[in-house]
Amino acid sequence: MKYFPYSDGPGFVGHFKEQGGWERVNQLYEDPADSAEQVAVPSKYKSDPPVNVSLADRSSDAWNRVTPRGRAPFGEVGVSGITAMVAWPSYHQEQDGDGTNQGVVDPRTFLNFQPDGQVSRTDPFNYTNPYAGGWEGDKLYIYEQQNGDETAYVWKFAWESHEDATEFATAYRGLLRYWGGQQVSGAQGVWRIPSGQFADAFYVHVEGDTVVVVNAPTTDQLDDVRAGTPTA
Repeated sequence: MKYFPYSDGPGFVGHFKEQGGWERVNQLYEDPADSAEQVAVPSKYKSDPPVNVSLADRSSDAWNRVTPRGRAPFGEVGVSGITAMVAWPSYHQEQDGDGTNQGVVDPRTFLNFQPDGQVSRTDPFNYTNPYAGGWEGDKLYIYEQQNGDETAYVWKFAWESHEDATEFATAYRGLLRYWGGQQVSGAQGVWRIPSGQFADAFYVHVEGDTVVVVNAPTTDQLDDVRAGTPTA
């Protein structure tokens, strides 16, 4: 995710330098890109702005949204963060019994290969892969327990189509499965990771061209973080 500016930034600058030299590049400082997607795909610069994702607070009195001082009360992950999320398991140290690491998605979907079959040294990652392509916007709200030290989140994505939303949700479920997640019987869309660094409860819901992910410490608390979420 931190490598993104170095990977796709040169191509973004080069695109505009070809249009009008360094003078055109200098103009970008006055009107920077609105999203990582516009940097990854320079042709979308100012022609495909991200949508304003709305997400009403439906938490119970036991949970409060976190509002950092001097900052927006939400996070936006974008195509660079989504790519890093689905790609990371491919670099994870744990291996299967045969000595391989299957990851979550095919590395060929997020790596840029040269004609000789080697990964590009200057632009190795494809940030507009099938799992990030079609991204229109996202917002992630963090919650903290009113009387406790637990945290949770609600994360909503907008996509160009239902197919894009479904493809991302499939990859996200694959991530949950990779980190030890299991579907909870009797609660459609609810997952639980019983142990490890990501031990928590999750709900993944696709509706039209949107995806909502709800996270809580336990399955019983999912509905407290966002009313209407199924629980076990």
